[in-house]
Amino acid sequence: MMSTASANRSTRVCIREWINKLESNEYESRVTSDCLLHLIKQKVTKDDEQLLSALLENIINHANHDWISSLYSEVLVFDLLKNLPSEFSFLLLMARLHELSIGSRLEFVVSVLEKLFIGGCYRSLLVQESNVSTTSSHLWSKMITCIGALPDHVANKFQNPTKFRFFHSETFFIFLGVEIAQAISTLADVIKNGKEIKTEFISLNIGHFCLLGKAEYLFKALYPALITHCESNFLWQRIVQKCFLSVPDRQLESVLTFLFKHAPIPHCLPPILGDMVTKKAKAKYIILHKLLLLSNLSETTAAENVIGYISRLSNATFLLTETIKKLLEAWGNKSSIKHTTYQQHKYLTASILVCVGHLSRHTADKQTDGLLEHLMAGMRYHLESPDMKIRKLGMIVGEKVTELMSIPTKKDAKLLFEYDCDDETVKLISLCDPEDKPTSDFYQSQLNLFEKFKDDVSFKADVDDTTYSVAKSSFMEMAKAQKLQLTTAKDEEDNTSFEFSRPDDEVVDSDDELTPYNLPEEAAFSKASKPMYIRDCLEGLIDHKNQEEMEFCLTNVTHLVEVDVVAAKEIAVELFKVILNLQDNYAIDNFVQLRRSALCAVLVCNPKEVAEYVTMEFYSEHYNLQQRMDMLDVLVMSAGRLSTPETDKKGKNSEVQLVGDVNPDIDESSLPWQQVVEKRIEAKTKRFGKPRKPAGKSNPDQFGPVAGYFFYPLMSGYDRRIRTLDLLGEDSIILGRLLYALGTILYSTANSLVVEKMASSLLEFVAELRHHLESFVRKACIYCVSMATVSVPNVTRLLSSNAFDCRQWLCDVIKEDDDEDTRRASANALGLLDAKVRVELGMQAT
Repeated sequence: MMSTASANRSTRVCIREWINKLESNEYESRVTSDCLLHLIKQKVTKDDEQLLSALLENIINHANHDWISSLYSEVLVFDLLKNLPSEFSFLLLMARLHELSIGSRLEFVVSVLEKLFIGGCYRSLLVQESNVSTTSSHLWSKMITCIGALPDHVANKFQNPTKFRFFHSETFFIFLGVEIAQAISTLADVIKNGKEIKTEFISLNIGHFCLLGKAEYLFKALYPALITHCESNFLWQRIVQKCFLSVPDRQLESVLTFLFKHAPIPHCLPPILGDMVTKKAKAKYIILHKLLLLSNLSETTAAENVIGYISRLSNATFLLTETIKKLLEAWGNKSSIKHTTYQQHKYLTASILVCVGHLSRHTADKQTDGLLEHLMAGMRYHLESPDMKIRKLGMIVGEKVTELMSIPTKKDAKLLFEYDCDDETVKLISLCDPEDKPTSDFYQSQLNLFEKFKDDVSFKADVDDTTYSVAKSSFMEMAKAQKLQLTTAKDEEDNTSFEFSRPDDEVVDSDDELTPYNLPEEAAFSKASKPMYIRDCLEGLIDHKNQEEMEFCLTNVTHLVEVDVVAAKEIAVELFKVILNLQDNYAIDNFVQLRRSALCAVLVCNPKEVAEYVTMEFYSEHYNLQQRMDMLDVLVMSAGRLSTPETDKKGKNSEVQLVGDVNPDIDESSLPWQQVVEKRIEAKTKRFGKPRKPAGKSNPDQFGPVAGYFFYPLMSGYDRRIRTLDLLGEDSIILGRLLYALGTILYSTANSLVVEKMASSLLEFVAELRHHLESFVRKACIYCVSMATVSVPNVTRLLSSNAFDCRQWLCDVIKEDDDEDTRRASANALGLLDAKVRVELGMQAT
């Protein structure tokens, strides 16, 4: 002990002597180098660190420029610091980095720091602080903060992206991820030798870097290493699980959120996290509550990973059952359906379907008690929603959850709905089939990915430059960007792809040159005959016991109404009533389209009487919701047809005849002599001006006189509550469709004299409904405002007060509405209104 104390004393004396010698020689280059060479051979203890720190600070601050700029000086300082504790080396250089301004001394400090990281000092620091004999240092937090802030400090100091590329944020944190993986590998060997370790320092590093928002870079190399080694190495599992369990609560959310969002498969998470969800309350809250119930994600990866993770734990059935109950409770909340976005609600639905898929595999102890109660309440609110997408989500969940709860002896009795299977629906249904365990190829690909990143950050010190050497893949990308030639002529010749073609003289025996012969289609034999008169068609539709006769009548009724308009007018109301009440009892092809086309034709032939009948029956209690929606659709279609000008068929025929007159191929002997003379005179006449084109023939307005019968009666009974219709209550889907119909009818009257009065009435009607709880109704109100804007010729003069009120409401919707689609529609309507007002005010000013 006496010899050790005397050695330490001699080291301190030596350092003091060198400090005095350097000051007296004004930090001459030779003296400075001799000082560092002498200190490298000395054994420096912790008691000497403060004195040595003062010496190095003086050298960095006062050494002459030639010595600081030389590569030899960097090597000397690096050789001295690498033999000292990593904690001391990092804190010393980082303190100098903060205090120095840009110049050669700052570049010197950053270059030495780079050499320390590349030389493995950070990895040594992680292993050193994981020793059980090492007490938790109060400098941990300061050191981790300084390391995490290094890229920002270097970037702010130099303001040059090409300088010290090692400290670019992405490169630096990928390097730290590789170093952490290698440190864990070293600690696994330590455990193998029978020693104990602690993981708090590694946990603090991971947590702090993720809290800074660098998890994407940190785990780019670290995640593949964890997936590969934790699957096959029990020691890795123990260390990694302890690391994540020791992450502080304030940093845990950023770590777990990234792990679950970016895990390639759910199978890799249990070996990495273990049963953290049952050991740590904060982890359980983040995983089972925040990531499932409060997330608004476009992709379902996080939900699949969360459910897949808990399904592989020891108490998987209990956790899955509790999770699906909470999900169904949130999914079926009426307020949640109305006030959350569709994207978030679809994510909840996806989580439920993933739960169903994993629960169906635990058939031995399936615990589905209480699911039906949560499901039925939610399905009711979904099926009552006016949004078709929300209804479809309810149908899918209803089918899958009831299938999960079904008794094995009643497999045939399944709940099935009819809905369109688009890509989104197929993807949601596929979530009920969890992925199987991956093969060894998957883990080998993850190992190869880690090795690739490890090679990419394998830096080598260059004589002329302190930046790292790029890996082969990075070099190839750089060479490609700078258009460098990387292949020789021989390589290109060897890599040429040959195309084998068939010889020209090869004879092919094929029937492709034969001309196909169209065989006439044989008419299907039928006992029923096609109706020739409109009344026969009416009788056939009334007596619909004969399938063929009914199908013939429904197929030909539109044509007969258009041909014999006079006869159709007499029975228009009766015919409309019969067609409206038709049911598709025989599964006729295109039944809905045929029925709707027939209704539209009948309404167009006698618009006044039929429109009065339709608008009166709309509020009758003898119809279901589908029939009421059909009435609105037919009114809209008929309004569009009536407002469209008819084409002048006579003008078309005369034009065709005129073209035939000048056709030289026609024999003049077959024409009357008057036409022959006129034709010859016309051919020999010279004209010195352009012939006047006949003015286009104006068509009378067919919809304007009857528009009121389509429009006003629909607004008269909206607040009336009857047995089968409650527009202000649960039948809000009909209310929304009614508003859309009114807006479209108004647009059809854009060229008529009644449009101003109708637009004013519609805006007053909308003012009573624009604060409706259903987003579908609010969007319909916005649509009506847009239609009134584009239909009225002068908004500022005719609708000044209503327009100002609507504009204020649209601004409030953009700021406060919960639904994203409603806000987007309101922004579009507001832009349309403002644009038209600006145009009108500009025209008035000129």
